[in-house]
Amino acid sequence: MKFFLKKNIFFYFLIFGFSLLYAQGIPSGDSGRFPPPPQFPKDPDNIIKYRGNRTYSESLPLKIIQTKCSKKEGNLVFIEIIFNQSINPRSIKPDSILINNTPLPPFVRFLFNKKGTSVKMLVPLTINSFKMRICNIRSFNNTFIEPVELLIEVER
Repeated sequence: MKFFLKKNIFFYFLIFGFSLLYAQGIPSGDSGRFPPPPQFPKDPDNIIKYRGNRTYSESLPLKIIQTKCSKKEGNLVFIEIIFNQSINPRSIKPDSILINNTPLPPFVRFLFNKKGTSVKMLVPLTINSFKMRICNIRSFNNTFIEPVELLIEVER
């Protein structure tokens, strides 16, 4: 019985609603009440979309601004490299960063910040200072970094 009542109320509501629409007149064509949505400006040439994010591609040479290195538990060392512009994450591979002229182990994972200007990694090391060579890393405008060799001291 309740279902039958609810069903009847629903149909009466529909009929009443349509009768109101026809009494006012159904708008036809472009009534002018709702303007079209604004057109967004096209992106400038220096913006690239990467994984849903807008990434600025600058024509500056790619350089390293800062490196941070600290000791973690056991024989793990936390390394962070900060660049002057967004880097293409696809260009960083274990052989892009050499520690004492040996590439990183293949199990090392790279973490990037949201802007893509910083890369972090955990590397198994037992020494307190090492030579790090960075090469074959590129930005979004395909500018490769000049090979850089840095002497790094591990902070405790």
